[in-house]
Amino acid sequence: GQWVFQGQPCAAGETPSDADRGHSPETTPGVRTAAVPARCEVVPQHFPLADPALDGAELTLLLRRDADGYQIVLRLAGVVERDAGPVPVQFSERLGAQGLRFDDGERISPDFRRGDREIGWGYARSAALLDRAAKSSLVDVEVEPRGYAQSLLSAPLTTTALTAARSEMLRCH
Repeated sequence: GQWVFQGQPCAAGETPSDADRGHSPETTPGVRTAAVPARCEVVPQHFPLADPALDGAELTLLLRRDADGYQIVLRLAGVVERDAGPVPVQFSERLGAQGLRFDDGERISPDFRRGDREIGWGYARSAALLDRAAKSSLVDVEVEPRGYAQSLLSAPLTTTALTAARSEMLRCH
């Protein structure tokens, strides 16, 4: 048998041990005693933006890993010149106008926007994107900075950078 818990105290008034609850005791050989760190992050991948109006902007792809899995995040930073003077570059609120493209395929839009400087994909979609990177040769980013009427493509990056970053994550714990 297996233990079944229904929110009621044990008949004998004893609480089951961790092993009885399905948890391995920490002294069991081969069991990791240290948890995966709260966040691991590999060296960021930088995407150049070809549009001269975005000189001073930096687009970075970050690969993060925590106990829940991998996460792909795009960060936009820097200052661009406008008619009224220098302005911090920010993502627009239109997530559907932005995303990643593999081998000139369809744009894969992000799942969330964190502040004005980060957009990203959830754990399940990030894992799928990393699997897709292993089968593709190039990835580029389509972004829509705030104040622009259209989205802009980056220069492509080889997907080997993403697969290498994923491999580097395995050394993170």
